[in-house]
Amino acid sequence: HRLLLKKFKPQRVRKPKYYALTIDPCVNYSEIDIDVIMKFIVDNVDDDGIEINYSVEQKKANNQNHIHCYVKSGKKKKIVELATLGFSGVSYKEAEIFDLEGWKNYITKDGSQIKTIKNER
Repeated sequence: HRLLLKKFKPQRVRKPKYYALTIDPCVNYSEIDIDVIMKFIVDNVDDDGIEINYSVEQKKANNQNHIHCYVKSGKKKKIVELATLGFSGVSYKEAEIFDLEGWKNYITKDGSQIKTIKNER
């Protein structure tokens, strides 16, 4: 009967872990250009399960577009490198997400839609 004890131990259910990423390009890009560059990032990360959910928002100060994302990937450094390459210079901020629904509400506060790009090979 001791052999069956392992079958009854509680198992931890792991939810997909997202982190927040805000990308602020140094140059003003149109929303179509941003979509192409985000697709470039997903295609070149080399992570089969990558998922980037993003919205494009205009800054109040200078009306330039910037991007708010929530990302599921283990390759944070590679994503930032590709964003710097694709946008030819960015400032960015990444943080842990404690309240995913609150973050979704924040990035859609101006009525912008959340776009999802996945790389499932």
